[in-house]
Amino acid sequence: MGKVRGIPMKALANGIDAIPDAPREILDLFEHLDRKPSWFSQDEYEWGRVLLVNTTVVGGFTALAMNFIITANAVGSTGHYTNLKTVFRRHLETAHFFHRISLPGGSDRFSETFQEIVKVRFMHSKVRYQMKKRWGPDVFAVHSNPISNTDVALGITAFGVQKLISDSVFGRDVSTSDLDAATRSWGYIAHVFGVAEDLIPLAFKDGVEEFDYILSSHGTPSQWSPKVADSLFIVFDEAIKLVNNSLCQSLYQG
Repeated sequence: MGKVRGIPMKALANGIDAIPDAPREILDLFEHLDRKPSWFSQDEYEWGRVLLVNTTVVGGFTALAMNFIITANAVGSTGHYTNLKTVFRRHLETAHFFHRISLPGGSDRFSETFQEIVKVRFMHSKVRYQMKKRWGPDVFAVHSNPISNTDVALGITAFGVQKLISDSVFGRDVSTSDLDAATRSWGYIAHVFGVAEDLIPLAFKDGVEEFDYILSSHGTPSQWSPKVADSLFIVFDEAIKLVNNSLCQSLYQG
């Protein structure tokens, strides 16, 4: 079993040709990962990436908040929000991922950024499997598939383009073509995540319409939502304390 589990990571690092007699499921997976969708444009991907890198802290925080609103069922039910240590670890992991995908080269099949995206996809699969076992059929019937295809599709607008939307509210000049480029840039990330092609919007307008529809049918908050929401404020409060302590120390030493 351990040998089988190591096949995807080896193929990710070295290419599927490095795996002789790979199972059909692995071949299909890497056929998808190695292929760029027909709508992909390197220039547009890079343009969208640069636009999203140059958003404000406020824009980034709104995207982070949306991330946890959408994934509350999956991340909340893991129990990682029961103490400060695990709360910080989870938020740092998320921040690391968002930082990684902001770097150049994300569309390069063998770049560290691309491989980071795929590793998160593998992690999502593991979480889905574990949550289905932990929840059982009754809870699953209520909350449905954790980190589903539609949940990840929501991320195109919620985690990515949301940052530009937030900045525009505060006066940043953002054009429709900017928003379209950001949508397609995150659309490629969604493609690598395994989102079905017909769920990936290729224009900002389509992304917003999809976002509105999916979120409106997302259901009511789960029993895990309050702890996930509280964790955002815990991190914010602790960050303020850290800044204040550093400021006080520098003033004292000065």
